[in-house]
Amino acid sequence: EKASFGARFIQTQFCYDVELVKKYMQRIVETGLSEKLYFIIGIGPLRSDKSAKWMRDKLFGTVMPDSIVTRMESARDQIQEGINICAELIESFQEIEGVHGAHLMAPRNLSAIPETVKRSGISI
Repeated sequence: EKASFGARFIQTQFCYDVELVKKYMQRIVETGLSEKLYFIIGIGPLRSDKSAKWMRDKLFGTVMPDSIVTRMESARDQIQEGINICAELIESFQEIEGVHGAHLMAPRNLSAIPETVKRSGISI
């Protein structure tokens, strides 16, 4: 419906679940919507396990698997681990049919963006 009103892209909230994106995009591709709209997945480097928990519990629309929270909790350097997780997810999203890009969001963590971009292999 949004495409018929002139929308050109759909951007998700933060999503840290590759399997969910795969299932979602499979349906989008099957319906032909990926030919009409660009699909951009929201993602960002996490600063800490506290940030991950807050996003999971309080930020409407965010998909944050417990495995990501656990990984952040066990990291010696949580900022670096947040960058690692984000870069890995972007790499995975690039392999999913119908995904056209990622929207990197890093509130209070802008300094992590350059390394995340470099590590993920995306071009800007």
